[in-house]
Amino acid sequence: MILKIIRRNFAFVATIVFGILPFTPVVSSAQSIQLELGGNNPRILLRQEEVRPTRRPSRGCSTERALEKAEKMGVRRARIESDGRRFVEVSGRRRGDRVLVVFANERNCPVVDRAASRDRNWSNRY
Repeated sequence: MILKIIRRNFAFVATIVFGILPFTPVVSSAQSIQLELGGNNPRILLRQEEVRPTRRPSRGCSTERALEKAEKMGVRRARIESDGRRFVEVSGRRRGDRVLVVFANERNCPVVDRAASRDRNWSNRY
């Protein structure tokens, strides 16, 4: 008796699902279809998950990008001296001298200034 009811409910739900399936629009990945076969009433549930907007990349010069660029310029043991609104300062060594490279806080990290320890006020440039 119970087996007969389960078969009938399953057949009913399968007919509905497979009959409607070709006429439904393509479901985006943020939605899911859930089929519940419990009790006397089989149900079809559509659940929509919350979609959060992706974070936009920073348009300025990141500290990681400034360090990479300074190392490509030949600055060894590069480290961030200051990270301000307009400039990113990276210090390190090049050919035995202390070097300060100043990058603008813009896209692609353009070099604003380079100073070596032979210059008198190399740490007071900006």
